[in-house]
Amino acid sequence: MDEVQKLEHLSLVSKVCTELENHLGLDDKDLAEFIIDLADKSDNVESFKKALEENGAEFSDSFMTNLHRIILHMKPKPNRPAPTKSDLLSAKFPGLALPNEIPQKLNLDEGKKSKKSKKPKEESSMDVVDDAMAALEALAPSAST
Repeated sequence: MDEVQKLEHLSLVSKVCTELENHLGLDDKDLAEFIIDLADKSDNVESFKKALEENGAEFSDSFMTNLHRIILHMKPKPNRPAPTKSDLLSAKFPGLALPNEIPQKLNLDEGKKSKKSKKPKEESSMDVVDDAMAALEALAPSAST
């Protein structure tokens, strides 16, 4: 355990001790650590309640549920890697964190096609626009009338 995790664990023990003092009038660090250990070993709230009852705890259901919630919320996380500057920025600006698209390589031989490999000429977008404009001009009323 590193120092931060030790500090978080001590804070959790202190919080459980405070809850025990407020609800039962008990201030026992060993009991608090035992309860935390039971919560770590249990999978859910029901198994935590069952473990407490098997060990002689006479707590109310709401108090046991509250203890479990506090322990899960405050339990130190194991080996958290420190976030890097790029992680923080990508979390802050997710749209800007997308990778750049790699442009397709230009085929330099494309302009030097031989006459044998000529494909039929495809209409360019400018040809389509010119044809559309000519059709619209033909439909327009003449200025001489």
